[in-house]
Amino acid sequence: IEPELNRAELSTLRQRRPVDLGAWALYRQGHAILGLKGWSEESFREAAALLRQAIARDPELAFAHAYLALILALGHLIGLVPDEGCCDEALVAAETALALDSQDSDVLGYVGCAVADMGDLQRGVGMMRRAVELDPSNAQAHAALGAGLLRLGKEEGIEVMRHGIRIS
Repeated sequence: IEPELNRAELSTLRQRRPVDLGAWALYRQGHAILGLKGWSEESFREAAALLRQAIARDPELAFAHAYLALILALGHLIGLVPDEGCCDEALVAAETALALDSQDSDVLGYVGCAVADMGDLQRGVGMMRRAVELDPSNAQAHAALGAGLLRLGKEEGIEVMRHGIRIS
């Protein structure tokens, strides 16, 4: 199923603007690292490096900026990206992704999660709510929204997170 989803995602993106296939391949590799290699300092570093390469090839690839923001923010939050400057880079990547495409569910889900992980829970939750409004099948946004709601002390977060896990 995943290859079909990737083709559909790329096709939709191509309808909006030209896409550098090399940048897209680097983004997809960076996106897959944590799932393939698990969570470690090395895997977070490798994912960030691939995403930076994708951005260097195609500075307008909002997905790469958004996922870089998430990797850096999440990695820093859990102690796997120890560099203090990573939060500044994550914030720049998040704002760049939003400037490039603030109406894509995946972009909003990744950036919302990153922003919440950096401490701005209200703004992050708002973006993740918008992400699930745009695409009710966005499992990542549902699960991250649930976590954000729980961090805000809202019990509804449990069911939102369970729904995200169920549909993933």
